[in-house]
Amino acid sequence: MVTVLLGILVTVIGILWLMPPISGSFLGYAWPEALTVIKGFLSLGLVGGGLIAVAAGLSSVKDKIATKKEEANKKEEK
Repeated sequence: MVTVLLGILVTVIGILWLMPPISGSFLGYAWPEALTVIKGFLSLGLVGGGLIAVAAGLSSVKDKIATKKEEANKKEEK
């Protein structure tokens, strides 16, 4: 229960921190830095997702080639 309450508190503080600056408050000054981090994660996510897609595609092609070779070997054995 304490963990849930602390999680809610941290979430609210994080949201307040990302809001536009409030005069006389330390909150609201992190938006430019947060935007930079979001851009960095987004670009890294796209690169990582692309690499995973390429690896999955190559694996699929290798499996198809292996299946064709096995079928050819079975036909030769008969």
